[in-house]
Amino acid sequence: MSAIDVQIFDFVKRKALEVSSELREISLAIHCNPEIGFEEKFAHNLLTSFLEKKGFDVTRSACGMETAFIAKYSPENIIKEKEKIITTGFLSEYDALPKIGHACGHNLICIAGIGSALIFKSVIDELGITNLQIKLFGSPAEEGEGGKIIFIENGAFKGIDFALMAHPGSLDIVYANFLALQHFTCEYFGKAAHASASPWNGTNALDAQILAYQNIACLRQQVLPYQRIHGIINYGGAAPNIIPDYTKSSWMCRSPTQVEVRILKDRLDKCFEASSNATGCKVELNTTSFFYEVKRNDSITSVFKKWQEKQGVLYTSREFQESVSRGSTDMGNVSYVVPSIHPVFSIVDEDDPKPFPDIHTEPFREVAKSLKAHSKTLTCIVSLVMSALEISFDKELLKKVKKEFLNN
Repeated sequence: MSAIDVQIFDFVKRKALEVSSELREISLAIHCNPEIGFEEKFAHNLLTSFLEKKGFDVTRSACGMETAFIAKYSPENIIKEKEKIITTGFLSEYDALPKIGHACGHNLICIAGIGSALIFKSVIDELGITNLQIKLFGSPAEEGEGGKIIFIENGAFKGIDFALMAHPGSLDIVYANFLALQHFTCEYFGKAAHASASPWNGTNALDAQILAYQNIACLRQQVLPYQRIHGIINYGGAAPNIIPDYTKSSWMCRSPTQVEVRILKDRLDKCFEASSNATGCKVELNTTSFFYEVKRNDSITSVFKKWQEKQGVLYTSREFQESVSRGSTDMGNVSYVVPSIHPVFSIVDEDDPKPFPDIHTEPFREVAKSLKAHSKTLTCIVSLVMSALEISFDKELLKKVKKEFLNN
């Protein structure tokens, strides 16, 4: 590192410690008040009020989403040549899972974005930088419909030079492969009848759902090893003595690419249609949000990895990291619009002899509120800020980032 790098690095680390208690308070408040997608009213009000007090220009309920926000900061003396302004996008998530709350650690994703924006702002002010600005996207419903998709549809990422966020997990992974994902629902419409007196007069919509579920269970043997299909029956009928005339199930199918997901979805549709034909029930399939695979920008990834390693984070081989099974995220859609990264940072205690908890479990939820998790989030924040600064300061590196994005 050059002398200026050392000075900035020390400044950023010092600022991270200064804002630590405020970030910890926010993280725990969100963790203790879990809200599912598009219902994050407590989090929205807490975060927007906090950012306004910190000098950000905040748009509440951004892009028609009640619980979304965009927080912008530009120095008062920002240059007039818009083409020379470099805008960094940070992202925060704060929705929880049904029943098990913040078992995906979105309270930490939240403060990773908030903390990065705060510290980046401090650097701009401290150094009197006039060509950098920040946009922090408060993104709801990552676990469901995907708020980032709506941001994209409304052009919210226009003018963003690159976008950074990070996700907690049980391993440190910068070369994560996040899968493309299609959400959809299946509804069957039959005919009600008394289940004992005249079942022959009914058309059983629950039979249709169960047959479809079994069809898909058989299909799993013939799908590729890295593809995933999972679903639940949301509604199976009103009472056991009534032949169900309506049932509904919700599904997800995943694969490494959008193309593979669409092919897999066509195969699943045939499973549902076969059940419709077998039972005589009408079927309605409704696709909802589509999450793209993450197009990881390796130029940004290398910079982030470097700053993590400078703080003592150790990584396994790239081959191993890429082999780890991951989920899906609407950050994939963002990665198709601007150069992006979505690394995973470990929040577990490596000295704990117990097996590392998986995300979307109650043990992980408990880890997500620990001091160890908070400390590791601060480390990640420092790396996100330093990555954003290095890319913003180095014109050739920024060109490389954008060239890789265009060629990908």
